[in-house]
Amino acid sequence: MSVASDVEPLENSDNDYNNNSKDIAQAASATSFLKVGDFVKVLYKSQYYPTKITAVGDKPDLFQCNCMEACKSGWRWPARRDELWYQAADIVKKLDQPVPVSTRGTFKFNGYGPFHE
Repeated sequence: MSVASDVEPLENSDNDYNNNSKDIAQAASATSFLKVGDFVKVLYKSQYYPTKITAVGDKPDLFQCNCMEACKSGWRWPARRDELWYQAADIVKKLDQPVPVSTRGTFKFNGYGPFHE
């Protein structure tokens, strides 16, 4: 599976671009600590998405991740599971667990994306 075309990505900021190579280098060295269930920020087609690691590949630098989609008040799981294999270089940083903002399955990530306060 790949990231669905109707999924809205996070807005990219100049700060993201300026720190991107540094974050990727840090993520590549830190991927040995990532495990199933962790949330990470990934780079896919020049956009950032929050994802949850669902499997670790045979090689230590491969991670299967389930991508969330943007919604009006944060992020949610899409109706159809959206999974893709990512290399360590595509993982920008580890995220804290998402915080529920409604009973309808909407979440936010503190300090991440256009939806944080």
